[in-house]
Formats: sequence, C-alpha cells, structure tokens
Amino acid sequence: MKKTLIMASAAIVSATAFAVPAAPTVKFISTEQIVAMCKNKSNPQDQSYCGGFGQGVYDGYLQMVNPKKMRQTICIPQDAKDPGIVEAFIKWTEANPNYNSKPAAEAVLNFLDQRYPCKK
Repeated sequence: MKKTLIMASAAIVSATAFAVPAAPTVKFISTEQIVAMCKNKSNPQDQSYCGGFGQGVYDGYLQMVNPKKMRQTICIPQDAKDPGIVEAFIKWTEANPNYNSKPAAEAVLNFLDQRYPCKK
C-alpha cells in the first residue's frame, strides 16, 4: 500500500511538472477603449497612449506591406503634419459604431485607408 501511494504521488508530481500551460487568452484594446483614451484630454498618459497606439499600428502596417504580395492602400506622406487626425478618428468612429467592439487596430487601419488612400 505504501509503495502504491509513493508511486501515485510521484506520478502526480511528475505529471504536473511537465504539464503544458494553458494557452494565454489574447486580449486586445477595443476601438471604444482607445476612443475613450483619445477623448480624455485631461490625462497626459491617455493622450500619449492614444497617439502612440495609432503610430504603432501604422508603423506595423508599413512593416507588413510587401509589394510582391500585398498592394499598399494607405499612403501617408512622410512630411504630412495632421494635427487634427485624432479628432478626425474620433469623428470617424462615431460615424462607424460597428467598430466599437472590434480591435482598435482594425478601426485605425480602416480610418487611415479612407483618409490617406494611395493614388492609383
């Protein structure tokens, strides 16, 4: 009996030691959440996150575009200064509420695609 108990305990310990961890749950920031941050003008952290998020999404898009596989659809001029872009994005999301619960990156890319389409 003692030998069986020791063997069972050893099996349980080794099974838990080599158990595959559960896959992490992927969470994304929703369009509604990023818009709330962008609207919060009194919080510098929210404002920085809002601007940095948009820039990061666009930079990621540029890294993924490969002329041989995917046609670039967003063309923001490198010298473009658009101080009203955040307000325009907020207005765009109000006109497109179907994006509220979707990933904010998806909304940002769709907004940029409409605001800065590449010339054909």
